[in-house]
Amino acid sequence: MKHLPLVVCLPLLLLYSIGVVDHDLWTPDEPRVAAVGRSVAEGNWLTPQLNGRLFLEQPPLHAWCVGALYSVFGFERPELARILSSLFGLGGLVFAGLLAARLVDPHRAKTVGLLTALALGLSLEYFTTAHRVVVDGLLTLLTTASAFFLHVGLEPTEPRRGRWSLFFGFLCMALAFMTKGPIGLAVPGLFGCAWMLSRRQVVPLVVSSVLLGIPALVVVVAPWLYFAYVELGPETFRLLFVDNTWERVFSDDSTRSHLRPFYYYIAHFPPHFLPTIFVFVAVLVDRVVRRGTMTAAERHAYDLPLLWFLLGFVMLSVASTKRAVYLMPLFPAAAIPCGVWLAAFLEKEVNDRYAAAVPRVLTFFLAVAGVLAPFCRHLLDGVGVPDSLAAFVAGGVSVAIIFWAREARERSLTLWLGGFTLAVCLAVFGLVTGFDQLKSLREVTCDVSARVPKDEPLYTYDPDETTEALFPLYTGRLSVSLFSDEAVRERLAEHGTMYLVAIDKSYRRRQRRLDALKELGARVIFEDVRLNSRAFRLLVIEQREGEFSGKP
Repeated sequence: MKHLPLVVCLPLLLLYSIGVVDHDLWTPDEPRVAAVGRSVAEGNWLTPQLNGRLFLEQPPLHAWCVGALYSVFGFERPELARILSSLFGLGGLVFAGLLAARLVDPHRAKTVGLLTALALGLSLEYFTTAHRVVVDGLLTLLTTASAFFLHVGLEPTEPRRGRWSLFFGFLCMALAFMTKGPIGLAVPGLFGCAWMLSRRQVVPLVVSSVLLGIPALVVVVAPWLYFAYVELGPETFRLLFVDNTWERVFSDDSTRSHLRPFYYYIAHFPPHFLPTIFVFVAVLVDRVVRRGTMTAAERHAYDLPLLWFLLGFVMLSVASTKRAVYLMPLFPAAAIPCGVWLAAFLEKEVNDRYAAAVPRVLTFFLAVAGVLAPFCRHLLDGVGVPDSLAAFVAGGVSVAIIFWAREARERSLTLWLGGFTLAVCLAVFGLVTGFDQLKSLREVTCDVSARVPKDEPLYTYDPDETTEALFPLYTGRLSVSLFSDEAVRERLAEHGTMYLVAIDKSYRRRQRRLDALKELGARVIFEDVRLNSRAFRLLVIEQREGEFSGKP
């Protein structure tokens, strides 16, 4: 498998380069994250802001990275922040591969490391996260790096190197906390628990946590917490550890977003781990079938990452708020045994029935994806014949791989990966335009801002965080958020005339905020309604002789 580095690295570099800066930021997450980063570039380094108010949903490390980039390149193209996401994604692939390589024999380390990076890099959620401005890519990079350094330190080849590696592991853990709070400590901590359970050793990790972990955490986190406390007082700790940690994990408040049942991830992990989920199932089958014949090293290479994944999966399932992207830090744990299995498969060490079916399943998946691509584009903005034919060919030609090179497994992988890369590239170029028209709100935000006189306040009615982010991000103009009819009445009594923006998340509920304002005499002077997206309306309300009526 001398050509494996080229076979793996070239497609991954291509996939993580396309579709990065060729379209605007998309709702729901990207405008909010970018707006917080812009506030940092404008001077709010200690306490990032969203629309002029304090934003401490997460600690500020990711916002600092985005703010630093905007400080260099300006705000005209906020989508440039995706360059960071792509780099974070590639960095996560590197550390996942390095960690996997340490779990196997040295003569297979390179192969397993490359195939782990491939398995992780092709997974749907990991790939899409690396193409979005969100914090989870940096979080995954740091938690995976922490796990790698902890493993080097716990099973060192040189004692001195082990101590430094442990320190770097805890340092990455502290930086992960600075990215998304306690989850940044929990995921590497669960790796440590998995290591202790698999090795049946407790003392080395406990001692190193006291001697190195606590100092690393204090050095990285304490200065920011101290200065934030000086500026904001106890509010800092309430926002970080109560509102955005305790409440997210244990709250049953129906008004909170992303409340999901405990089995949510059981249903959502498989589709978001496509196509690697087929290999992951093969791992589970192989672990059961060969449980009596595996060597101790083979069992450890499977059991450590699988146990890490299982502990994290249970932890996230217990939390009341859930999203598919929250699984991201666990994807490397799921990908590592996939890399181990793929290496054994290419070397023809795995020959059970399911192993023989995996290439056919992957090829069938690719063919179906290629055939469905034109229909997806048709739903957005019509079918482009060249792209559709090419996507169909990319999927259809791949069907012949198994019949042409049934025993040449490396060649089959190469051809399949080439077909997959081609299909993804064509899908990106074919679908991005349609999605951009649906998910980008830059043009409509600038249009609305231009319609409101600069000397008039711009109000938003019952906004979510995305709505609050739009005007500061794209126009540098702050809006005033009003969350009730009473607040609207009070402002109207003060100013007489109001320009009010109402945005509904769903097309099906597009009338909700508009209906709530009807009795105030609100009149729509501009609207942008998109199917299965957001309904964007600019209203004007004028007070007349103590009554509310639409502006003529």
